[in-house]
Amino acid sequence: MEPNAWVAGTAVGALTLLDWIPVNYSGSSKRTPSVEDMTSPKPNVRGDFYAAIRSVTWSPPRIVYGPVWFALYILMSIAMGYWWLSSVATLDINRHRAIWIVYFVSLFFNKIWSFLFFGMRSSQGLVFAAVDAFLILATAIAEVVLFHVDNAPTITLVLWYIYIAWLAFAFGLSTSIAANRKKIFQIYKE
Repeated sequence: MEPNAWVAGTAVGALTLLDWIPVNYSGSSKRTPSVEDMTSPKPNVRGDFYAAIRSVTWSPPRIVYGPVWFALYILMSIAMGYWWLSSVATLDINRHRAIWIVYFVSLFFNKIWSFLFFGMRSSQGLVFAAVDAFLILATAIAEVVLFHVDNAPTITLVLWYIYIAWLAFAFGLSTSIAANRKKIFQIYKE
């Protein structure tokens, strides 16, 4: 049984390593794409959902996403750990609870994006994924506001600003894909 987008994307820490496993989403070809397939400037888009998206939008090669998200999860873990260790002496349970709740809500939205985008593989799924990308960005910004209220260390804030920069790019890309969804599906189904 092959892992799907939902299983590969539900946990953060150790399960982030699953992002490196090639996932065959429903409707895709059964072969694992080669590096040449992932980086070629003019991919064969017939029956390849991601290649159809890439032919219409400014999406980077799919090989970029695994390492970037892996690095971002490591940076988020470091940021949260550093914040937690530096704030233990000034424990304000309500602020800490709010920070952890927003963090896990953000991770939830982050992980359902894969299901919405790849799992649904529909025009509505692309729109829902764009809305979800906005929610991920909004919760990350709320997290930074809470960190400022809690006087979080500078390293925590810097790492979260890096994460927010990537989320802003991802939100713009998701919005662009949702706006071009009719053309993408026309190419994909040819």
